[in-house]
Amino acid sequence: MTSKGAKKYFRNPTIGVLPFVVFVISFLITLEIERSSIIGMLSAMFFELCCRIYGKSKISTMALGTSFSALLLTLITHIIFGDVIFSKGFFLVLGEIYFVCIVMVVRLFQPQIKQSFFWHKHYTQKVYLNDFFETAALIQYLLSVHLFYMLIYVYLRHKTTNYTILDGVSYIWIPLSLCAGLFLYGHIKIWNVSRKLRKEEWLPIVNEKGEVSGKIAKMESLKLKNRFMHPYIRIAVVCNERIYLKPRQEKNIIDIGALDHPFENNLLFSHDVNISARDSIAHILEKSDESTFKFLLKYSFKNEETNRLIFLYLLRVKDESLLRELNIGGGKFWSLKQVDENMLQDDIFGECFQLEYEYLKNTIFIAEKVKNATKNS
Repeated sequence: MTSKGAKKYFRNPTIGVLPFVVFVISFLITLEIERSSIIGMLSAMFFELCCRIYGKSKISTMALGTSFSALLLTLITHIIFGDVIFSKGFFLVLGEIYFVCIVMVVRLFQPQIKQSFFWHKHYTQKVYLNDFFETAALIQYLLSVHLFYMLIYVYLRHKTTNYTILDGVSYIWIPLSLCAGLFLYGHIKIWNVSRKLRKEEWLPIVNEKGEVSGKIAKMESLKLKNRFMHPYIRIAVVCNERIYLKPRQEKNIIDIGALDHPFENNLLFSHDVNISARDSIAHILEKSDESTFKFLLKYSFKNEETNRLIFLYLLRVKDESLLRELNIGGGKFWSLKQVDENMLQDDIFGECFQLEYEYLKNTIFIAEKVKNATKNS
């Protein structure tokens, strides 16, 4: 869906109507059913080749196969009954009837097609397959309305033998406009989705070692909850053996309202973890030359809502008032004693903070105490 340039045209699920458009236009030029049917089938084969080679799409097999089959049946019918049925307009309508019937059959076997070995093998095409079935329903309904109109039209004008402008409109221009409109609708739908995805944040999919295996849109990952592991940056802020904690906001997804570190965010795809961590607190580092910032540890965290590979960093500030000056707000510095007294209470601290606290207490704060003791002595 996010393909650029001409590729997005070959991933349009309504591409199956184009051979039928070519068939109608060819008839408009040649006024011959057999030649037009052959040209339409050749165009279906050409579009299929382009989709396979250039568009890298296998959904074209379903989309273009329906129109190819309809044109083939139209050609066979004309070869058999062309000497008996003299109305060329009849074969135009017959081709449309074949097209609608094949689409109906394909939609009828939709569950079996989705569960077939071919689509399990090419599971990356599932999105396009679903889009095809959605547009197939629209194709069926619109062309069925036109066929119903043609049934009434042919009945009302059967006594008139002369060609009228309304014949050209009914037999050619209406189905041509419908097919062109369907293809345009598919393209607009793809463009709209692509525009939204370009604004989307992309998260890397990683394993516990931090190795990237792919990427996914952030909104889609939220829907899938803990299916994929994503890297996550957390920054603990300490000052004089005290740690800064603030309530978690709704955007944090888990443990909303619980006390936790003031800085955390997803690491976006193709971003460097250390640079991203520094960028998130650049306003603090710029204000305080004496602040120190370093990486502490990496660990995995998973619950029902999320699956994260967490990179924990430490920001040590000299003056507690710095956070107030920068309008961090909403929290305060806690002593180790205060944290220990409240640790046993439920829902006071976030899950990740509880996992990190013992490590911070036995490493960073012990080092802080030793440093202060040495300084005083």
